[in-house]
Amino acid sequence: MSMFLLQLLKDQYLQVEESVKGRGFLVAMEQLREKLAQRVFMVHSARNALWEPTRMLLDHLDLYAFRAL
Repeated sequence: MSMFLLQLLKDQYLQVEESVKGRGFLVAMEQLREKLAQRVFMVHSARNALWEPTRMLLDHLDLYAFRAL
């Protein structure tokens, strides 16, 4: 797990812990799990969105490098 995701987990845990003082532990853990899943999905989606243009650029660079040879 990347440091970014670990930091997100820690931040979300602290937020839920503060907001849960009168609630049950299971409710807090479910909230934390849902928020973490949303964050992981957002990070994963952002990486995928960046990958496609990067892959296309690398393909073009390979093509130009081949022509230069």
